[in-house]
Amino acid sequence: VYAVAPGAGPVGGGTMVRVMGSRLRGETVQCRFGLEVVYGEFIGGDEMCVTQARASAALSPEAFYGLDTGMGVSGDLGSASMYGLVASPLPRGMGSSTWRREEQCMGWVEVMCTSPPHAAGVVTVEVSAMDGGFSTSKVEFEYQAAAVVLSLQPASGPDAGVSIVKVSGEHLIGADALCGFGSSDPVHAEMVSSALVKCEAPAHAPGMIALEMSTSDQGQQFSRSGMVYEYTDEAVVVGLEPREGPQGGGTVVRMALSIVDAMVVSGCRFGTIGPLAGRRGGGGAECAAPAHEGGLVMVAASSNGEVWGASEVAYEYRSSAVVYAVAPG
Repeated sequence: VYAVAPGAGPVGGGTMVRVMGSRLRGETVQCRFGLEVVYGEFIGGDEMCVTQARASAALSPEAFYGLDTGMGVSGDLGSASMYGLVASPLPRGMGSSTWRREEQCMGWVEVMCTSPPHAAGVVTVEVSAMDGGFSTSKVEFEYQAAAVVLSLQPASGPDAGVSIVKVSGEHLIGADALCGFGSSDPVHAEMVSSALVKCEAPAHAPGMIALEMSTSDQGQQFSRSGMVYEYTDEAVVVGLEPREGPQGGGTVVRMALSIVDAMVVSGCRFGTIGPLAGRRGGGGAECAAPAHEGGLVMVAASSNGEVWGASEVAYEYRSSAVVYAVAPG
């Protein structure tokens, strides 16, 4: 066995593991994860095996016993007679070459095995070989505790995506940690700790979707925590009433939105000041203008207080200066 991919999976098993190596062919293929044996499937590869006959010199009786018989051409016993030994003629074939068959393989092949359930920890993965038994390559596979999602912040965002969602839970650490947002392609998770990761929500149609985590098997399996994330229509402010107010703030401003359901709006922003609490009202949403220096500021709405919709209108802060008189008049 040369390598396995992925190199880790959850303790519940079920990970499809590709095992790459040589001489892995056979009528039946088996993989052994630690002490657990499962059947596998031969996938293919590019391997060529050649059988060759090799000669090896057989030992003569004298060499086997470490004796020098001193036998010459005439057949004199020589030193062998000193030990009471009688050197008989060599059996036929002894002292000459013997032949054995060897198989040499070049390239690699691949088999697929499903990891069985196992306690957390590292095990070796071996495969049944062509000549019987299992390999002894000691390639490792790690069983990791299954990820658990406990909370999301924020729990909603616009259908355009881009929200940074903080996912809290247990056993969230892993080199291949991914966040799964419904049917969208999984996205990379930025690990903060084993209890917190950050994920950027991808674009998705409006609606409720499951948000789950995968930490060990390249996204083959995700947690089953039942946490829900809501995609909402992006709220764009298209009108304001009134469109101006004093610098001291306090004016209740009604916002006309590009969406029908104003309930999705949780806050608004005047320029760089926000999020400010919003509420449904006047056929749209309402927010109280904060204090601000004089001038024009863009007004935006948000469904989660973090991602803001595009703004198309401005609110004007009037100067609070008052002229009482002029002299001379």
